[in-house]
Amino acid sequence: MFYDQKKYLSLINFTVKLTGLIILFSLLIPFLYKIFSCFSVNLLPDIFFHKNEYGTIWQLVLSPALISLSTFIIHIFNGYRYNGPINTKDAIRQPIIPCLLIGCIFFVFISRFSTSLLLSAGFSLIITLILCFFLTASRFYLDQLIVKDNKNPNFIKHILITGTGQKARETGDYIISHPECGLRLVGFLTSGQNKEELKKAAHAVLGTVKDLPDILRSGFVDSIFNSGEDLRVEEIEYLVHACAETGIDFITPDTGNHARLKKIGACFSDFINNTPVLIVKFVYRPPELVFAKRMFDFTASIILISLSLPIYIAIAAAVKTTSPGPILFRQIRVGKYGRKFILYKFRSMVAHAETLQEKMNHLNEMDGPVFKIQHDPRLTNTGKFIRNTALDELPQLFNVFKGDISLVGPRPAIVKETIQYRLWERKRLSVAQGITCTWQVSRRKNRMPFNVWLQLDQAYIRDWSLAMDFRILLKTVIIVLSMILTRLKKQA
Repeated sequence: MFYDQKKYLSLINFTVKLTGLIILFSLLIPFLYKIFSCFSVNLLPDIFFHKNEYGTIWQLVLSPALISLSTFIIHIFNGYRYNGPINTKDAIRQPIIPCLLIGCIFFVFISRFSTSLLLSAGFSLIITLILCFFLTASRFYLDQLIVKDNKNPNFIKHILITGTGQKARETGDYIISHPECGLRLVGFLTSGQNKEELKKAAHAVLGTVKDLPDILRSGFVDSIFNSGEDLRVEEIEYLVHACAETGIDFITPDTGNHARLKKIGACFSDFINNTPVLIVKFVYRPPELVFAKRMFDFTASIILISLSLPIYIAIAAAVKTTSPGPILFRQIRVGKYGRKFILYKFRSMVAHAETLQEKMNHLNEMDGPVFKIQHDPRLTNTGKFIRNTALDELPQLFNVFKGDISLVGPRPAIVKETIQYRLWERKRLSVAQGITCTWQVSRRKNRMPFNVWLQLDQAYIRDWSLAMDFRILLKTVIIVLSMILTRLKKQA
């Protein structure tokens, strides 16, 4: 696995274990205490509990202290770090020492107050076994997730290999036979200087270097690996230029002579099949910040979905009773690096709206590949309200929860729009797409030319920060509330 993948997974692993420790110490231990107290056995002093209920002193003072100590012990033994795939024996053996240390700490503490050393030892053993099982199970879960997942762009890399020589084929075979390394083979590119080369390369060749734009439109590629074979210098230069334009990673054997590449992108040294490589990232976001953004999206989406349940029910009832057809509108959209997913919206148009679009192309108010009509005749009565107030996009919170999109990011386009993208326009696909972005909070968004819209997305990608996301979210909330109030006043 590459550095950014390992770092992202280590953060996931750490968060999962920290959450488990909080649950263990805040809920399970008081529960076990009550079980033992039923047999008139005092494992902990009554000062930690009040009238046989979970006490505030225990949860607010002792639990955080034990959580912090346990987390520190696991950290010391690198119990949460993801350093690559391990076998079953190692996965079980590695957590034993930190878990035994934590169990001994519990035994020393509990035995000072318990009426039975044997029961204190039993209580501590239960905690040790549960913690050991949790650490082992979480590691196996992440390993299996990496092996089976083919789409998550945060820890799965889809690599297009250039060349069809021995080194290229060995790298391809390694990627195919080791899915646990978080790499997926998309196929091979050739120079196409002669037809015999294409015939020898068999089924994995997707085309020549000149076919790269078409391959990117039809597939899911986030990295191009230059094997150093077959290609001419000008073809390699074209690939570097294409990667810089689209924001995908360029990987090449690390020969130590890459001064120019290090000037035009963020460079990192790593390995593929024990071969040193240089990874050039033209759109680089530290994995810590990517993880923080994902955790914020995950938490915020749960909270917003819970708070919006009455609104979901009201809109669903209104959509169903005012026009025939499904409540939700499902559409295939294009996400990060070209990954396709199903986007959810409340249906705001007649059920057969998509089939009518071709007849209405002359009404399109946007240039470029985007189709938008401010007063679309296909809108239903309910649809006009939820479209003008952006409430039709509430179901997209479930896409955020699933990880298809983020709260903030360039809007995910439909497939037929991205097919028309020029190479540099595909750079907006190099980051997680979102519900709202700089274009959505612009006052003149409906009158904005497509190239200006793309420039705003490019600026967002270039200048991104978590603070920028929060500013955009705040502006979005203000605009949505303003639209709702304006719409309600007009209908009053």
